[in-house]
Amino acid sequence: MTDFRSQDGLIVGGTHFIAFVAARLAALPSPFPDLVVFSLSLPGIAAFRQTYGNEAADEILQWTYRMARRFAPDAVLGELADDSFSILHEFDQAWVSVPDIAAELREAISGHDAGRRLALIAPPSIGAAVHHGPASRGAALELATELHRRAKLAAQLVPVHGQDGFLLYSPAEDERVRSSTVLSQSLRQAVANHEFRLHYQPLVDLRNLEMVGLEALVRWDQPGSGLRQPASFISEAETTGLIVQIGAQVINVAMQQVDDWIGAGWAPPRVAVNISAIQLQDPDLRSVIFGAIALGQVKPENLELELTERTLITWSNAARLLLDELREMGVTVALDDFGTGYSSLQYLKELPISKLKIDASFVRRIASDRRDAALVKVIVGLGEAFGIDVIAEGIEEVAQAEILLECGCTIGQGYLFSRPRPAQQIPALQLALRQRHQEKPSCQHP
Repeated sequence: MTDFRSQDGLIVGGTHFIAFVAARLAALPSPFPDLVVFSLSLPGIAAFRQTYGNEAADEILQWTYRMARRFAPDAVLGELADDSFSILHEFDQAWVSVPDIAAELREAISGHDAGRRLALIAPPSIGAAVHHGPASRGAALELATELHRRAKLAAQLVPVHGQDGFLLYSPAEDERVRSSTVLSQSLRQAVANHEFRLHYQPLVDLRNLEMVGLEALVRWDQPGSGLRQPASFISEAETTGLIVQIGAQVINVAMQQVDDWIGAGWAPPRVAVNISAIQLQDPDLRSVIFGAIALGQVKPENLELELTERTLITWSNAARLLLDELREMGVTVALDDFGTGYSSLQYLKELPISKLKIDASFVRRIASDRRDAALVKVIVGLGEAFGIDVIAEGIEEVAQAEILLECGCTIGQGYLFSRPRPAQQIPALQLALRQRHQEKPSCQHP
């Protein structure tokens, strides 16, 4: 059998790697071991490369490559690309499972010095495709190409369908891709036709139910399907990059609505819009925001940008400069889902963050789990120390609101006060919340 490996055991180039897989398939001994092709990618490396440069990014990728080599010295590694490489592993199915190998591989890569470097980017995604038994020489190359394709496809789908950073290919993945293609085509049409609508959920002062803010939440008014919730399309929008165009429309519609409210004689509180990691890297984001806050009677103080902790992984110097500039103008920045992602006091110290939003998972059990109440107190204390307002999300019960007040959190959001509503209902909702407090000054559902 031709040995395609170089002296260090590494394959260079995807074509050579596939050729080696094909040769191995055609020469499998009996009893037949299983061959597994892994595809490992670092999805955050591109943004890291833009921020810290090619040398730093290549260092992380090379380190990851060496850790994989150390983890599986008998495996064949290949196709060292901009953000990924492939691994051919041979093992006895009776003794080892593919998910176990993937878990050990992730652990090896994330350990030691690599862990500190990889903390700067998104965790690695590992996809795998398994073949049982040999293949004829005539079919081996085609089968090897297909195994490679399946592994790379599984790695691409990890953020949406994977578990613990891993996904094993199955025929369902191809069906998901076909469905994804249809969805992406529909989303492109939706962007062109401006089919996205905004509903608004109030943020209230827990002490008096005064509306102190609004969060704009996108809905897709798809013809023939009605209003679709963001969970059904946001992931696809981010994967395809359409989130940039959708996000721009959301910012413009939200600020246009603010101008409409002001024109109708109602002074709205600050409106928050969600900004994805991809949007934050968009060079046109600045012009989008500046154009939106220049509409009619809109002022910078009418807008707030909500970022998730995961968004901060792809933080760039250009994004930092933009948000610093916006803060100076009066636009505020809120950190959403605080405590669930890559929490770092460094973010609170260095970034222009004005608000922390406690994730709903902590609020959900706050009345029954003292540890959640203790965590909320810690986050409130951090907010006070850094001069940052703290907001609790997902409040659904009176008891939750009362405990939050005891913990020092005075601003909340959730179904207890209102579900997201169309814009035309929001002025009346403000009056209803005031009346509700006057009738019974406690946090009770209408």
